[in-house]
Amino acid sequence: MMAVSQFFFGVNWGSATLLIAAIYFSLAIFSVSFGMAIDVFTNGNAAGGAVSSILVQIFAFLGGAYFPGVSPVVQKLSPIGWANIGIRDVLYNGQLASAVMPLVINIGFALLFILLMAVVQKRKEVY
Repeated sequence: MMAVSQFFFGVNWGSATLLIAAIYFSLAIFSVSFGMAIDVFTNGNAAGGAVSSILVQIFAFLGGAYFPGVSPVVQKLSPIGWANIGIRDVLYNGQLASAVMPLVINIGFALLFILLMAVVQKRKEVY
């Protein structure tokens, strides 16, 4: 996304391009582990897919993906929101320390989901 927007549309990602890419990558890791966790916890039930679709839409709405008029307090309730806040602070204010929070939270939740999935899967094993 960043490469396409930079080369085809001339978007300037600033001097901390790798840091912004790391935030987006951590958000992708969080998203994948969140989806896997829902699948594992619901035993592959189709209702789990519906729940995850609804949660993704709620996260997107709270994070400001549909319109930017959401307050920063509300944005902090969503993974998309805290990533957007961190990217905005790095890109426009030059505050590199603002990238730490979304990176730590996204990777932390991803590791938590993976750990919980490992525990649940170990209990499900039949010998």
